[in-house]
Amino acid sequence: MKPFIISIYCVLALITAIYQAVWGTQAWRGLAYAIGQGLVWPAFWFPSLGSIIGGLIWIIIIVFLLILGLFMRKS
Repeated sequence: MKPFIISIYCVLALITAIYQAVWGTQAWRGLAYAIGQGLVWPAFWFPSLGSIIGGLIWIIIIVFLLILGLFMRKS
């Protein structure tokens, strides 16, 4: 089941990359940029999801820095 889900994700990423490279608003940036957008296609298809992912990344970074600060203070 896992390989099937990964293959579906990759196919959708490829379709998104081709669409972005040919017809997208950022088509002038080239194929490498389109492939990068294709890898995170859920955030591209659903823009609010991108904001949620960005917020989660910020929370993870802040928690990591706080934990790192606690360990540095003990030594």
